[in-house]
Amino acid sequence: MASAPVTLWDGKEHDPHYIERSYHEGILPEGGVKEQFRIQTIRLKTTEEIVGFISMYHGYPQSDSLYLAMMCISGDFQNQGYGQEVMKHFLLEIGLLGYFEIRVNVSLRNWAGLRFWTKSGFNLISGIFGDTEFAEGKFADIELINRW
Repeated sequence: MASAPVTLWDGKEHDPHYIERSYHEGILPEGGVKEQFRIQTIRLKTTEEIVGFISMYHGYPQSDSLYLAMMCISGDFQNQGYGQEVMKHFLLEIGLLGYFEIRVNVSLRNWAGLRFWTKSGFNLISGIFGDTEFAEGKFADIELINRW
């Protein structure tokens, strides 16, 4: 599944086994346990075709928080409203499960991602992490929160 040029945002080499490793090992915070990590496919309603995935860690940094490790919509399906539809329903479901906030980490170089997440209500900033100066080969991320 191809999405976007992630290497341009974080400087890391492409990992063709990322999804497989995520499924088997999880994307865990420090001290995290695999049992609290979930990965879910995103499928078209009409054909059940897989067009993306979303992965999350339940209970970080607090027990009533959810941390989005990754959300990916395949390039052929981007900019058609699928991501916003997924996020709208996801936020409703997560609220029903008793979570009061969702956090996501976004590269400061990922302009489309920053627009997507702020449009989805992630309008609180908990921190900026990474390099402290802007330059070639320097990278930083921002952690955004959607809290209700």
